[in-house]
Amino acid sequence: VCDGDARAVMPAVAQIGDRIVCALRRRSSARRGGWIDAFGSDDGGKTWRFLAEVGRTGSRNGNPPALIAAGDRFVCTYGNRDEGEIIARESRDGETWSLPLTLREGGKPDIGYPQLFRRTDGRLVCVYYWADNDNPRQHIAATVFQ
Repeated sequence: VCDGDARAVMPAVAQIGDRIVCALRRRSSARRGGWIDAFGSDDGGKTWRFLAEVGRTGSRNGNPPALIAAGDRFVCTYGNRDEGEIIARESRDGETWSLPLTLREGGKPDIGYPQLFRRTDGRLVCVYYWADNDNPRQHIAATVFQ
């Protein structure tokens, strides 16, 4: 399903009903920067098709996504290292994604590798590593949202 020489690694998978969505970290020598693509299956994972580009991860090596089913929507988070941001986007079908929601910004020199979980009250938590100019050592941070 993945095209050409574009790398497709570090999958994150979630399911709502019969729709399985897989978000992948992408990079290609034919295209500047990294990005997150979503692929979907409606037959239990037997066949897959490209659904949409979820977001851009920056010009360097990019960042893997986190993906979770939250009620009737998929939520994907990822880091954009150029912008120093942790970003969330949501979709009901994996094909159309909301505008980016910046969960945190100002992360320089390095950020990323988010994970998502849902609290018992239904709110989502994005856990990631973070470094900024005030604290340049990488450390674990989290943002509670929605």
